[in-house]
Amino acid sequence: RRSTTINPSSKKENDPTLHKRAAFLTLIHCAQKTEDTPLFDRVLTQFLNDFPKDEEAGKALLLHAQSALQRGDIVQASSDLNQLVRDFPDFPDQENILYDQAVLLSKTEQWNESRSAFISYLGKFPSTPHSNVIWASVVHSSVQELKKAAPEAITGKKQQLASDLTQALTLTNLFSSDEESAYQFLLGQLMFDLSHFSESATELNRFCQKYPQHPSVPEAYLLQALAHRELKSGPDLFIPAAEKALTLVDDFKQKTALRLHLFNNYLTVKQFDKAAESLYQTFIVDGTDVQPENQLWLAGYLFGQGDKEKTTDVFKKILLVDDAFQVHFDPAQSYLECEAIKFAKMLKPHEKENVLRSLMAIQGRHETLPWKHRDTAVLELGKTLITLKKHDEAFTMFETLLSRGEGIPSSVRNIALLEKSRIILLNFPVGEKNENKKVHKD
Repeated sequence: RRSTTINPSSKKENDPTLHKRAAFLTLIHCAQKTEDTPLFDRVLTQFLNDFPKDEEAGKALLLHAQSALQRGDIVQASSDLNQLVRDFPDFPDQENILYDQAVLLSKTEQWNESRSAFISYLGKFPSTPHSNVIWASVVHSSVQELKKAAPEAITGKKQQLASDLTQALTLTNLFSSDEESAYQFLLGQLMFDLSHFSESATELNRFCQKYPQHPSVPEAYLLQALAHRELKSGPDLFIPAAEKALTLVDDFKQKTALRLHLFNNYLTVKQFDKAAESLYQTFIVDGTDVQPENQLWLAGYLFGQGDKEKTTDVFKKILLVDDAFQVHFDPAQSYLECEAIKFAKMLKPHEKENVLRSLMAIQGRHETLPWKHRDTAVLELGKTLITLKKHDEAFTMFETLLSRGEGIPSSVRNIALLEKSRIILLNFPVGEKNENKKVHKD
């Protein structure tokens, strides 16, 4: 096969003639027939340079693209069609050319250019019967752009893909069932990432209703709940999504966060049993720290419900109770003395004794702190010692308490006097009762 060369002198001609134009066309025809790619390339370049607006030059460019496709050179074919669209806007059969250009850009993974070309095609030919295929290609290009986006461009690409999906999902028979479900969920995710929480909740709820068995349903319910949290939605919207997510999600941190938010929402609607259960699971079972006021609410509520086992669990954690039932809470939290006394009342006598003694020890080591229930602690310990038949110690407790004079509440003073009298009656025979005598055990 022999290659034909062009006389360099032809480049110097200032006024191309019809003969020169015909020569170019002949050479292009020969190069195409003989599959002489180098010749075709050179002649086409010269032809476009000398006859840039000639319709035949446009045809030659299209022929060059077709030849490139036959060789499998998609990059060259795409480049030729781009030039054809750019330089020959009035070229016949624009519809097919624009479509082929967009397809080739996609095949060469020029995703941004491909998406733009498909959208441009739809703008010029809105009645095309291929709109579904084109929209599917637009979405695919947009997905690929997001995957390859630089960090600083990710938000913009997410916005672009969300916009494309919003339009594409309104069309029927565009995607397969699997594709449609995946894209529906993806749209909800994108809206959440973009802080469009209302739109996200709507899309994810639609997804869950339409595809209840889809593997992404747990995450969809979780995102719905989080979206409603961000929106500060009412419990009627947050609770159903959060409860569903709680049963489906495996992530420990997410479940803990859901329970804490459910706790607050349950309180709002006065579902106190559910509120307590959520907080108990978070604080005791999961071992997550919660605000002190919530800890005390939980202890108080469970105590009032008579749930001894769970109440004990909560008090032991709040008061830092060891295995010997001694409390070790921070003395700076002096308000916990009341909780320690409440806790002690639930316990067996010897456990109660240890709690009260350790409480009084803390109070004694930190005299300057604002303790408000020291007298009550002494009274309760005295009563406990009676139960344990430690009458001497109990008598001493009550005498110590009464020696404080009018500085103790009258209710505490009256009980102390009563209990002291009972000890005297229990420990002295008739005729020998003298409360000034030392008490001795039987």
